[in-house]
Amino acid sequence: MKKFIYCEITGGGMESWEINNLEDLKGLYGWMTDSCKKDDYELANWIEKSNIGDYFDHRLGMCFRVNCA
Repeated sequence: MKKFIYCEITGGGMESWEINNLEDLKGLYGWMTDSCKKDDYELANWIEKSNIGDYFDHRLGMCFRVNCA
């Protein structure tokens, strides 16, 4: 099982939440809308290939792969 922390930059600072699968990303603003598909597909592809300690700079913030233990 893979585990990620997504940190979204907001007007008031930053929000973060745990991501365990691609379904958890559906809550992101604009997820897979026409104007966001390219960036969102890149994040989804990165999630499939990432290693613990890797991070991805996404349109709304950063996603980090973390250890499940």
